[in-house]
Amino acid sequence: MSLTIALPQRLRRPERVRRLAVGVLSTAIATAGLTVASAPAQAAETVTAPSLTWKVSDYIANPTGQFADHTVSGGATETDRVVTFPDGVYAYDSETGATSIKYAGTFKAAGQGGSYSVTFADPTVTLDAAGEGTISADVSWAIGITQAAGPTRLTVTTFDAEPADWAVAGGLTKTPNWAGVLQPGTPESAAAGITNPARPVNGESFAPEFITFLNAQIKAFFYSTGTNPTSDALKAPAPFTAQAPIATVAAEATSSSDSVSVAVTGEGYSAAAPGIYVGVAESGLTDLTNATTFAGTIWSNSPGNPAFAVQEDGTFAATLSLTAEVIAGLDKNKSYSVYTFKAHGQNVTDPSQNAETPVAIDFSGFPKKQSAVAASAASSTFGAGSVVTVTVPTVGKHLPTGTVTLSGAGTQTATLAGGTATVRLPKTLAAGTTTLSAAYTGDANYGSSTATVNATVTTATVSVRRGATTKPTTKKTGKSSLTVKSSTGAPVDGKATVTFTKKGRKTKTKTVTIKDGKGSITIPTLAKGTWSVSVKYTGTTNFAKTATLKRGSFTVKK
Repeated sequence: MSLTIALPQRLRRPERVRRLAVGVLSTAIATAGLTVASAPAQAAETVTAPSLTWKVSDYIANPTGQFADHTVSGGATETDRVVTFPDGVYAYDSETGATSIKYAGTFKAAGQGGSYSVTFADPTVTLDAAGEGTISADVSWAIGITQAAGPTRLTVTTFDAEPADWAVAGGLTKTPNWAGVLQPGTPESAAAGITNPARPVNGESFAPEFITFLNAQIKAFFYSTGTNPTSDALKAPAPFTAQAPIATVAAEATSSSDSVSVAVTGEGYSAAAPGIYVGVAESGLTDLTNATTFAGTIWSNSPGNPAFAVQEDGTFAATLSLTAEVIAGLDKNKSYSVYTFKAHGQNVTDPSQNAETPVAIDFSGFPKKQSAVAASAASSTFGAGSVVTVTVPTVGKHLPTGTVTLSGAGTQTATLAGGTATVRLPKTLAAGTTTLSAAYTGDANYGSSTATVNATVTTATVSVRRGATTKPTTKKTGKSSLTVKSSTGAPVDGKATVTFTKKGRKTKTKTVTIKDGKGSITIPTLAKGTWSVSVKYTGTTNFAKTATLKRGSFTVKK
């Protein structure tokens, strides 16, 4: 049984939990000699000690009532007549199964100019396995300067709670018992010094041993007398809020050539059955129900782990051993944490033992998996560009991550996604066959590897168009133009031959330079008559040549 308040941001609590099978996560502790290559300890930050807030009763808290004068000391504070007792310390009684939080500080309530007073010091909130709770304290009383008693440790009041109530964020808030606590006219009420058989009315009272201890002039302020119903109602114990120590855990990992040992310590835990699990899993875990999620776990109440038991002060120390086989199955690209949670699915109703702290594990000395990188290239036409797909096959259950570099047509780097990366080659890659090299850089799980692949690029086809013509004469040259376009849109360079032919097979030929798909033709002086024009693009490494293409005619008249 344990108590809890909401964890601060630095201690992440898994919130989405379902029931765990009994014993499903238990493994053995291994602490045998390791060659130390230790990571820095990951210790939880110091947290503020929990507190108890309580005003005892509205009767005590009334600023104009019988106990108007209040004094706090020993670290206790008071705001709006509500006292805060700080520095809660966890304790567990293995014989009774009761969990206790003892707080510090002293509260003194006095009346009538100090003629009487009651003092409460170092209160303790206790809840046993059956859900029966008590608030006890070192109690003193005084009547003037002549009569006094205490301090005496005794139960001040009682309350009922379910064990899961301690897991409510902000602490346990309850209203103590009042009616039926001390029945009138019974030997118990007589032993408490109440001689009137009609009192306490309806049995409304603080705890009997508290009433018994108090002086006769004071005790009537803590039970119903029936004299004034309004005043009696104020005497009822006020609600209280008791916070518990936060479960915190620290961990340090040391790596050898074949195992990792994780030393774990914690505080703020419950020694009550069924104990806690301590395990290693990926950081940020929100579901504690899947046993396969954990790389290693131990159970505090396991008979096989006598060294690992939560002590009565709420502390524990344990060691988890991760074997080489276990480590081989871990994704070394991930971050890992140590988790604690209440065993056997009880973290569903009581998440007070849920804590997570990162642990740095040095995986560098462990062998990496080897995966043979493979690459495939799509054939393409010059100017269209081509694609190379690089694949790093998965070995085991973890996908390869990282980058691949493709060289041979410039150098390009791409990031793997799902074990695959796609690299687009430049459109300017020359026609023909180019050998490329694909290199996988590796990651924390995988070593590096390389592969080669051939990229095949075919020549692009072209089309030729003749522009407007300035006709030549028998004495004067003319002009025209050529436009050469590729099927892929790549700009065309090269040469073209232009032939002018007249009936009777009289011909003249010009060679035209093509630059960025354009060429200019100077038409020579020609004899009178009709001349036909034909064009042939002679081709290059990247562009296919054409057949002789007819491209119109013109007539020379003078």
